[in-house]
Amino acid sequence: MGLTHRKYWILCDRVDFANDNAEHLFRYLHNQRRDLACRYVLSKKAPQWLIMRQEFGSKVVPFGGVRWLYFYLRSRVVISSHLSDLIYPRRVVSKFMPWRSRFVFLGHGVHTRDFSRWFNKYPIDLLLLSVQTEWETFSARTSAIRRSTSLARITGLPRWDRLSDLRRSSSFETGQVILFAPTWPQGVGVKFSKLGRHKPLDIKKLVASSWFKKWSRLLRSTELANFAASSGKEIAFLAHPALFDLLSSDGKKYFESCMLVSFFDGDVRQILGNTSVIVTDYSSLAWDAAYMEVPVIYFQDEADERTFSLLGGAFQHRKHGFGPIAATAEEVLERLIEAQRRDFKMSPEMINTVRSTFKYPARLHSETAANEIEKFLRTKKSALSGCKRP
Repeated sequence: MGLTHRKYWILCDRVDFANDNAEHLFRYLHNQRRDLACRYVLSKKAPQWLIMRQEFGSKVVPFGGVRWLYFYLRSRVVISSHLSDLIYPRRVVSKFMPWRSRFVFLGHGVHTRDFSRWFNKYPIDLLLLSVQTEWETFSARTSAIRRSTSLARITGLPRWDRLSDLRRSSSFETGQVILFAPTWPQGVGVKFSKLGRHKPLDIKKLVASSWFKKWSRLLRSTELANFAASSGKEIAFLAHPALFDLLSSDGKKYFESCMLVSFFDGDVRQILGNTSVIVTDYSSLAWDAAYMEVPVIYFQDEADERTFSLLGGAFQHRKHGFGPIAATAEEVLERLIEAQRRDFKMSPEMINTVRSTFKYPARLHSETAANEIEKFLRTKKSALSGCKRP
């Protein structure tokens, strides 16, 4: 099948969940680039399936089955925010297809650590990065990445265009939530379903972990409850997808003092639009919050820092981060009080850090990503050796 017969741009986030960078890029292409033949792939079991299907019709293709295979075989490029054999079946491609579609990795978030060993499992032809420190991570001599960073481009995340709209909305100034959003616990095994969704964890194993003890002690503290009441804010815990099913059932009793929210509850960006301050450890959601100039507090103890430092990476929270680091629950409360004194506004110093970090103006990230993909498709390059600054 020649290249002229392979015209489709196939976009996908997780096959069981939309609302990430591929969807936001797809929306831009649908509205602004009707000259391109684009399709968005999503499972019929996904919570957004009916909404996406009603809005975009047959351009939203059900994952699996004949139609998905048809568009996949006729695709010129596959663009995804996640790396998965469901999205890009490596073994099928290498065994049965003498040709293959180009593969563009949008990224799910900002990679502050060197995940090159994971990236190396997939034939990434074009790597779209978010910020300069992310590019420096993968271009460093210590990185094990086999894909050339001469084929990496800094475009920002397409979903940041949505944040631009929220930041300019009239309701942005009325944030009523103190949002706690840790990443998943290290050392607690995570299994996946056939669709790639995280399976529930063992509640006993989770409760025994140092991660759980640290966060539950903070969220269940009387001092935090009193602070929230006095400041007129609501405490919300945004559970990582790997944890939500467990915490909303067997683990619900441990977090009765706060509102439990999930990435599956709708638009996470809308939650950020109602957030006064975010407390996280290493979640890339801190970047989304910082982009909206929402104050950020990092809850990282010495054990956390030792664990994540082993992963390498150019980004250092103490040097490049968007807020103070708190090592204990007591320090988190102190930082929250400081944020309250500033009326839950970012400090001028942090605002300068934010504006010097994000490369492109508001609402240009999807356009920039689309332009870079188009330029790449006009070349015959793939994963070449060597490393050049983008």
